[in-house]
Amino acid sequence: MYPAYPWEAAFTAIEKQCPEYDLANTDIVICSSTLGNLNRFARGVDKSFRFVLETVGDTVFFVRRENSPKDLIPDVRGYGHTFLDEYTTWRPDLAGSESHQRIIQYVFGGLRFLLRFESDGYIPEKGSQRQECSSSDGQRRMPNKTLEAEVASLIGKLGGDHTPEPTQSSGDLKVREGGRLISQSAIIDIKTRSMFDFQTRTVKKEIDMTDLTPRLWVSQIPTLVVAYHDRGLFTDIRVQDMREQITQWERDKQELLGRLAWILHELVQYAKSSMTRLEVCRTDSGPLQIRRLIGDAPVALFPVLKARWTEDDDLESSGHGSFSSHDNSCCDIPLEAHLPEHQVSHDWKDHKDYTASSSEKRGSRSPSCAPRLVAEGFPEHSMLMRLMSLF
Repeated sequence: MYPAYPWEAAFTAIEKQCPEYDLANTDIVICSSTLGNLNRFARGVDKSFRFVLETVGDTVFFVRRENSPKDLIPDVRGYGHTFLDEYTTWRPDLAGSESHQRIIQYVFGGLRFLLRFESDGYIPEKGSQRQECSSSDGQRRMPNKTLEAEVASLIGKLGGDHTPEPTQSSGDLKVREGGRLISQSAIIDIKTRSMFDFQTRTVKKEIDMTDLTPRLWVSQIPTLVVAYHDRGLFTDIRVQDMREQITQWERDKQELLGRLAWILHELVQYAKSSMTRLEVCRTDSGPLQIRRLIGDAPVALFPVLKARWTEDDDLESSGHGSFSSHDNSCCDIPLEAHLPEHQVSHDWKDHKDYTASSSEKRGSRSPSCAPRLVAEGFPEHSMLMRLMSLF
């Protein structure tokens, strides 16, 4: 909604709701999408992504770079949005809302995180008169109807026009307070899946958790709602408590999490050492590229808000505070030819184990697969332009 300053709305909300919050107590500000992409990179999953590293005070912002809203994703089929439209509702005072964004804090690998993610809803506390799934910012209900009535209602609703009314924005950020605090333990993630596998031409009933469990771990979402449909008709809706499965995944993936923590520590170090903002990008199965930023990339916070958080009145004198010519004067140098790997390759066992957090020490083992840094053809003193590869 605010592409020029992606973290503006979040930090304005924090300023209103938690005026005592101190940005100095946070090492990384990141969204679940970016952290999830780094998690996939650590797992060796092919995925293209990019984001900007920007230092504000002593905190590093990971600013996701979006594709054009005009880009089309081919061969996408599903009923996820239809399911949310039919089985959930917003309270009247929240009509027209696009999404609900939550912000949580936790410590991972010795780094203090502030993470933003989109929430599908929440399950009310026990004792409610009816079973509901409500959004933290409003109310999303799972109707308490018989299956026959549910099907009849669904068919009737699907016959109408459910195109959302276009919303108008003045371009100015406006704050409206309301609602109540919802515990993170009540938050849910909703997924829809077809009972029929079109590739194998067989009936399936179990959802693939390979990528879902890491996503729930990143956002610390304890409950998963899976709705199975037969050609768009939802007949099987399951509510799964994922806490034990997420905990077991964390125990089993200590090697992976060690790699992820190492990557995050390296990125933080690069960002703090740079005189300009940096862009991090990856294409398909390629390495993680770190380069000096060029062009009009989003800035984490509006300068006035940034000054309030850093108590720095002279933003233009800072390398990261300058959003004009200083950043854009740097060339985007392609990272292709590189020096022999052995000159700068690192043995993982020589690095600190970051998998145990400072607040909760967990047993861990040193990963046998070491991430490697491959230096590019730059002067020796230039330690910012690196090619990061795990394999």
